[in-house]
Amino acid sequence: MKRLGVLLILALLAAAPPALAATKEVKLFDSSFDPAATKAPVGGKVHWSRAASSSDQHNVAQNNRLFRSGAPTPDEIDFTRVFSAGTFPYLCEIHGGVMNGTVKVPVKLSAAPAGKPFTVTWATRSSNTGARFAVQFRVGTGKWKTWKSKTKAKGAVFGKRGNPVRVKSGKKYSFR
Repeated sequence: MKRLGVLLILALLAAAPPALAATKEVKLFDSSFDPAATKAPVGGKVHWSRAASSSDQHNVAQNNRLFRSGAPTPDEIDFTRVFSAGTFPYLCEIHGGVMNGTVKVPVKLSAAPAGKPFTVTWATRSSNTGARFAVQFRVGTGKWKTWKSKTKAKGAVFGKRGNPVRVKSGKKYSFR
């Protein structure tokens, strides 16, 4: 009976929803972001705010205009963004030559038995904004190959029915 109780507790813990990732904090100083490089999980948040010692006008703007905190301002900056997978360079539009940073969000892979298809997740939900995702993979240190192009989906099963490749035990698969 005691063993059944332990198994039940372990099963409940395994079924519990994962804890939400902590929000990553980035401070805006007079000529830099701290930290300049930030890593977050798919669905993770990054929050930018002005450092107390900063007096210059600043903002946060992604290079391809995917996000922007607003016009440069000397006032408080309180800006949060939720991220899908990808690499997102950003800058202060006034101090862009020296004041820039990057948010990196790796794809999320599901656990699967060795040599079996697995789920790759690059967003928390399917795109309803017109945004499209491009997903590449490589086996070992081989060449990067396009797996998904211009997709609105939030993820897909890799290796299902051999698409795009048959998953093999002992191989390393990388995604971007």
